[in-house]
Amino acid sequence: MPERPNEPGPDDAAPPPSGGSGSDDALIAAARAAAEARSDGLPPDPDLPPPDFFPGYIVVREIHRGGQGVVYQAIHKGTKRKVAIKVLLEGALAGPRERTRFEREVDILAQLDHPNIVAVHDSGLAEGRFYYVMDYVSGQTLDVYLSQHDLSLPEVLAMFVKICEAVNAAHLKGVIHRDLKPANVRVDAKGEPHVVDFGLAKVATGDMSDEAQPRLMTMTGQFIGSLPWASPEQAQGVPSMIDVRTDVYSLGVVLYQALTGRFPYQVIGAMRDVLDNILRAEPARPSTIRRQINDEVETIVLKCLSKQRERRYQNAGELARDLERYLRGEPIEAKRDSGWYVLSKMARRHRGPFAAAAILLVLLVGFSIAMTALYQRARTAERLAEDRLDQAHAQSETRRRVVDALEGWLAAADPTRGEDRGITVAEVLDHAAATIGADLAGQPQVEVALRNILGRTFYGLGHVESARAQFEAALALARRALPEDDDDHLFALANLPVALYALDENDRAAALFDEALARLRAVRGPAHDETLTTAHNLAKLHFEDGRVEDAERLWRETIAALDAAPSPPPDLDAIVRATYATLLEATGRADEAEPMLRGAVEALALAGGPDHPDTARARVRLGSLLRRLDRADDAEREFHAAAASMLVSLGPSHPDTLATRAQLAALLEATGRAGDAERELAAILADGAETLPPLSRAWFGVLHGRTLTALARFDEAEAALLPGHATLEASLGPDHPRTLDTVRAIVTLYESQGLEAKAAPWRNRLP
Repeated sequence: MPERPNEPGPDDAAPPPSGGSGSDDALIAAARAAAEARSDGLPPDPDLPPPDFFPGYIVVREIHRGGQGVVYQAIHKGTKRKVAIKVLLEGALAGPRERTRFEREVDILAQLDHPNIVAVHDSGLAEGRFYYVMDYVSGQTLDVYLSQHDLSLPEVLAMFVKICEAVNAAHLKGVIHRDLKPANVRVDAKGEPHVVDFGLAKVATGDMSDEAQPRLMTMTGQFIGSLPWASPEQAQGVPSMIDVRTDVYSLGVVLYQALTGRFPYQVIGAMRDVLDNILRAEPARPSTIRRQINDEVETIVLKCLSKQRERRYQNAGELARDLERYLRGEPIEAKRDSGWYVLSKMARRHRGPFAAAAILLVLLVGFSIAMTALYQRARTAERLAEDRLDQAHAQSETRRRVVDALEGWLAAADPTRGEDRGITVAEVLDHAAATIGADLAGQPQVEVALRNILGRTFYGLGHVESARAQFEAALALARRALPEDDDDHLFALANLPVALYALDENDRAAALFDEALARLRAVRGPAHDETLTTAHNLAKLHFEDGRVEDAERLWRETIAALDAAPSPPPDLDAIVRATYATLLEATGRADEAEPMLRGAVEALALAGGPDHPDTARARVRLGSLLRRLDRADDAEREFHAAAASMLVSLGPSHPDTLATRAQLAALLEATGRAGDAERELAAILADGAETLPPLSRAWFGVLHGRTLTALARFDEAEAALLPGHATLEASLGPDHPRTLDTVRAIVTLYESQGLEAKAAPWRNRLP
């Protein structure tokens, strides 16, 4: 059962605010006394944490306990204000999914700044238990409040306007609540409503229209929400159909309840029957239940409750504006189709200036125009319906082919259908990669989309070569069969060079990045997230190839676009700044680079969590900068933290994890701990046996050879350095910095043994 941040309770169970006087000890004592003197006469709750369990707060009582968390009323020590503290129920034992959902709720609420949305003030970890602190709303749920207050119809609608405006503030931030119901709207003592509990919220990016659904990874078929208030698309269990109009439907059910005291259809009984009612049953007209509800209000409510999303209000803001129009006596948008309605409404508002003859004339003209417009709309709607039917048939066939392919790929992992019960995810992916061409022959759109998914998944697992193969095949097929502006075509074009770059194929990666950037600017626009991401990737490649001016130009353009955007993606913004800081440091601007990097680390930790790979990568860059500034201890802390995070989030064999550990090993070597560095590098080469690209393996082998030289293990060092040099020189050329560093390491190896004859020819290779 979803939790509610605040539940009604006796305020006399809490110690009163002291107005700034009194000690923390007195507050703690009062809290203990309140816990012992429960109003229900029962003994104190043994699960209630000690009053000073959360740093800076005094726990007073438990407000609510649900399936995911428990909510306590508390007092902030500094301000003596009442707050509510929500705690993840399972604490340190909570699984990644529960913790992710909890942290997502904190992040969502932190982004929403609206007087009618409960605000988050703090979050943290107390003895292994995740928690966050929010406003304490002392009041009642919406349904209880309405049952105890005799509000007129205009008063109910005015309150509902505020609720809709709060939900729309979330919609404007890309947040879909997905669990709107009376219990998740609390009304305070002043009659102000507050929308709460964003635990099931979904964050979307991009256009919310049917033509450009956001790419979100959600389990198809999973019901999310509270059934009586759920929309038809929630009842169907198709996450890709859930958007802001889903919240509009739920608002319609809540408004229907608020006006009539009933649900629009039967929501009690067998779940199958309830789901069928949500999908198919037409709502009873509100005016048949409460005669005071007129045609305009009824039209607004029923527009919210349309089974077809495109016929509802397209967001909560449209609903709020129509309610405000009704309250002001203006024509509502929901009835704009009726010329008679609009003109008669205007006539009622302006009786004086309207002479009877003028009204009659205007009505006649308006009626003629309206009939013509209605005919044209009817023809347009008919054509649109035919087009949508054709699209629906095509989408249905596509969906069937996708399901068939996935079922075949995953059957081997099903212990009831396959002989090998120990099959791994990687083996399932390999099977899918091997059979996708045959399984989806003649379906280029589906094949390209699924190859993109496989490529992204392989890349995320660190199997870069497999990712490259899928993106190569996807792009080749897209070039033959799909338009240049197709979403999946663009995705393959922009992601193949990412894999090529990871495999050190920089020349081809640069050419594809150039093509992708030009295409994205033309199709998506220069400020779109995908355009900016590709520009950033190309800038990073230019920087690594020594084209510093080109890299700086691209990064500055990208940062300017992010600064101009009304709500740039915080993770992309931070990643771009963190990588640009590397260029600043390399060009002698370390005083600018360090604060930019620290800000990026904080922003990424807030957006994705402290252990997110992007946060860890920014820490690596910060560590590299600190090392160059001769702050070895600070650099080591950052490398250790980054490596620990990557081991958790990416695993020990991921290329990024291995590269981070190599940076740490290089620092250990530079600070005189060659033994520690050698052990780390030996482990890196073993862990990366399957995943390291040849150039990375060669370079890490060189680093290992240097540590072996320092330990006087000369034969092992030579066996590592000479093959490493051969690979680096063949791929990068004799004058590349890494090739020259390897030559220096070989010179040191021979000089350490007094072998001048061997050292001399290598020394001659140095500039």
